[in-house]
Amino acid sequence: MKERDLVPQLRIRGGFRHGDVILFEGLDLVLEAGQWTCLLGPSGVGKSTLLRLVAGLNTGGEFDGSIESTNSRPLREQVAYMAQSDLLLPWLNVRANVMLGSTLRGEVRMLERADQLIDEVGLGMHAQKRPHELSGGMRQRAALARTLMEDKPLLLLDEPFSALDARTRSEMQELAFEVLMDRTVMLVTHDPSEAARIAHRVYLLTETGLHQPGFTGRPPMPYILPGPLQVASATIEYAEMLGEHTLVTLSEVLIGLFLGTVLGAGTSLFLVVSGYARRLLLPLMVFSQTVPIFALAPLLTLWLGYGMGSKIAMTLLIIYFPVASTFYDGLRNTPKGYLDLALTMNASESRTLFRIQVPAALPSLASGLRLAAVYAPIGAVIGEWVGASRGLGYLMLLANGRVKIDLMFAALFALAALTITLHTLVNHAGRRLTRWSVGD
Repeated sequence: MKERDLVPQLRIRGGFRHGDVILFEGLDLVLEAGQWTCLLGPSGVGKSTLLRLVAGLNTGGEFDGSIESTNSRPLREQVAYMAQSDLLLPWLNVRANVMLGSTLRGEVRMLERADQLIDEVGLGMHAQKRPHELSGGMRQRAALARTLMEDKPLLLLDEPFSALDARTRSEMQELAFEVLMDRTVMLVTHDPSEAARIAHRVYLLTETGLHQPGFTGRPPMPYILPGPLQVASATIEYAEMLGEHTLVTLSEVLIGLFLGTVLGAGTSLFLVVSGYARRLLLPLMVFSQTVPIFALAPLLTLWLGYGMGSKIAMTLLIIYFPVASTFYDGLRNTPKGYLDLALTMNASESRTLFRIQVPAALPSLASGLRLAAVYAPIGAVIGEWVGASRGLGYLMLLANGRVKIDLMFAALFALAALTITLHTLVNHAGRRLTRWSVGD
C-alpha cells in the first residue's frame, strides 16, 4: 500500500515558547484524516510555527507537547510542505523542479508520474520552461505538482496562494482542493473567505488560544466581530492611513460625480430637442441598466488600468442613468401652461428650453443628484475592489486579507461618513438651487 493510501489523523497538543515569550500553550488541535483543516489568525500567534513543527523543521523555540499520528510511520516520512513562495529552482525547468525530491534523495526519477502531474495541474505545454518564463499562477501550479510528486498523505500548506491575484488564487484553490481530496491537509491562511471556501474545519489561533467558530451560544469573538471600542481604537491608530485612502476615494467620487452629472444632463437636453435621439438613445439607456455594473468593472480595469481612470469611469457609469432619467423626466413634464405662455410670447425654442423647461426641471435634477451622491462612492469602491493599490475599497480588501477586521470596519465607517457627508452637501446645494420650489 502506498503512503498516500495510509491517510493519517494528526493530533497536536502542548505549548511553544521563544525564550520568555509564550507563543501558545494548552493547544489541542486535531487534523481529521482525509480532510482540509484551516488555521486562521493574526500574525505572530504561531500558525506557521505549527506547520514547521509538524514538518520537523527548525522553529527557533521550544515545544513542550506531543504530535501523534494514527499512521505508524515516522511523521517526517508522511509530510509534504508547500510554502508561500513557490521555491522553484531557477536553473531547472518545470519537469526537473517537479522531480526535485527524488533527485535529492538519489532515487530513480519517475518521468511518467511527473508528466502526469504536470498535465494534471495544466502545465503540459510548459514542462521544459524555466521559472522565469512562467506567470505567478503557473509557478504555483508547478510547486503544487512538486508537492504531489512527493506522494505523501499529509500536506502542510503555508499561505501558498496569498501572493496571487484574485482570479488566479480562486483557480488554484479549486485545483488544490480537487487534487488533494484524498489527503490530510493543514492550511494556514489570513483569508477567511479562502478558509470558508475549501476547508472542512476552520480554527482560529489567537493570543487567547485555539477556537473553532460555530453556534456555541457565546457572543462573537472580537477577532471576527470587533466591538465599537476596538473599531474606534483602530480608527485612531490608523488615522493617517485612513485619511490617505479616503482622499483617493473622494477624488475618484468627486470627479466621477461631476463628469456623470455633465454627461447625464447633456444627454437629457439632447433627448428633449431631438426626436431621433429619443428613439435611438432611450432604449439603449434602459438596456444599459440590465448589465450588472460589477460585470463591467474588470473590463474597465483592463482598458483603463489600475489607476484612478477606471474608478472614475465606474463612478460615472453608476450615476449616469439616475441623473439623465430624472432630469429628462423633469424637462418633459414642464407644466403645459408655462410652455403655452412662452409660445404666446413668441419665445424661440432655445429660450423656452433654457428659460422655462430647465428651471422647471431643476427639482427633478436635484433628486437625481441626491441619488448620485449615494451611488457614486459605491462605483468607486467596486472599481477599487477589482483592481487598485489605493482607496478605501483597496484598504478593506487588504485589511480583510490580513484578518485586521477592526481596520476593515474602520475603513467601512470612513466610507459611510464620506457618503453621508457628500449626500448632505448635495442635498443642501439642491435645496438652495430650488428654494423657490413649493414643498421642497
